[in-house]
Amino acid sequence: MSEYDVAASCRAQADYCEDHNLPHFAPFDGVCYSCHQQIYAKLEHINPYNGHKSFTGIPTELAATTLISGCPHCSSSYCE
Repeated sequence: MSEYDVAASCRAQADYCEDHNLPHFAPFDGVCYSCHQQIYAKLEHINPYNGHKSFTGIPTELAATTLISGCPHCSSSYCE
C-alpha cells in the first residue's frame, strides 16, 4: 500500500531534484497552483455514472524517485 505523507513527500521531491540537478517544478508546499488541492494527498473520486472509485495523488515513494511536473488531480502542468 502506498504511503501519502505530505511533509515527507515535499522534502523527498526537493531532495530528488537537488540530488539529480533537476528543476523543482512542483509547488514547494504541495498545493497545486491551479486547483489548490494537495498533490501529495490521496483523493478519492466516484464516477457518477457507474459508482466506481478512483484515486489521484502522489505517494511519498513516487515523490522520492520521479520529477513531478504536473498535478495528479487537475492535470495542470508546472513546466509550461
